[in-house]
Amino acid sequence: YTHNGCCDETFALFREMQLSGLKPTHVTIASVIPACSQLTLLLYGKALHGCVLRSGFDLNAFVNSALIDMYAKSGAINLARQVFDRMSERDVVSWTAVITGYGLHGRSEDVLALFNEMNNSGTKPDHVTFVAVLSACSHAGLAIEAWRYFNLMSHDHNMTLGLEHYACMVDLLSRSGCLDEAYNFITSMPLEPNSGIWGVLLGACRIHCNVELGERVAEYLFKLDPRNEGYYVLLSNIYATAGKWDGVAKVRKMMKDRGLRKKPGCSWIEVNCRVHAFVGDDRLHPESEEIFAMLESLSKQIKSIGYVPDTSFVLDDVEDDKEKERVLSTHSEKLAISFGIIKTRPGMPLRITKNLR
Repeated sequence: YTHNGCCDETFALFREMQLSGLKPTHVTIASVIPACSQLTLLLYGKALHGCVLRSGFDLNAFVNSALIDMYAKSGAINLARQVFDRMSERDVVSWTAVITGYGLHGRSEDVLALFNEMNNSGTKPDHVTFVAVLSACSHAGLAIEAWRYFNLMSHDHNMTLGLEHYACMVDLLSRSGCLDEAYNFITSMPLEPNSGIWGVLLGACRIHCNVELGERVAEYLFKLDPRNEGYYVLLSNIYATAGKWDGVAKVRKMMKDRGLRKKPGCSWIEVNCRVHAFVGDDRLHPESEEIFAMLESLSKQIKSIGYVPDTSFVLDDVEDDKEKERVLSTHSEKLAISFGIIKTRPGMPLRITKNLR
């Protein structure tokens, strides 16, 4: 269930197991914890951590690595580090888990420091560790360090570079605005690039509004992964940002002809041990009136300090500027944030998860 993203079924079956009187093993616990990671259910994850301690599984590296991953993905990186620091024996999985966690939180200095500490401890990094390090360098704009670690893999560690490592370097170049260099890097790779690598570059074309390159990249993607509606949406957004509404219409027709529909965005937040899910312009929540009132209040506040909404990629069939702003302001993430502000005391962190991220 967890492996296939059926987290509700995971929790229900685990609860059924507990009620039946069967005691979970360390494998059971380590299989349930990732479900908390997928939904960022920090409170439930803490409860499972308590179960780990009561069951005496806190010395198990497999379980601890799962806890580190769960805490990191739930926004509690300091708790992840505490679990790591208390481990008597650490393997490459546990080192990689906390390194990845620091990367998710944008703490690139901690990533590099811990990677060096890992090397000094005698634990050899694997290809997943290097993905975490390269990704952290990419997000932090550490180009020199990224290229150094990229070359270290084959020269010092005798590793075969995989597509995931090349994807990190494409991401680095793309984030720097070096789109042509990223394209040349992809076409000169010794491996056949997959849709994931081309998708990184298409996303950068959207950010930098590079229509010509975006069209070229999209051609590769439509051949490699013609059923992925996300790539069509990205190309459509590139056209919309550039004001090329004929291009938007062309992409929409392609999607219709191929039976594709844009996947609706869904965001969720955990409040008082309950998960509340929202879609765009969601009026079905029992407290929707209060949520939209809070959203309107927040919109007024940010506008008063200079925020101007970017409506350039709202489809041209929405003609009224106020309606375009309304479409943008009722995204699922914003509804989840508004609900979280209403339901939590000031200063409490809000953890929002979205299906499209």
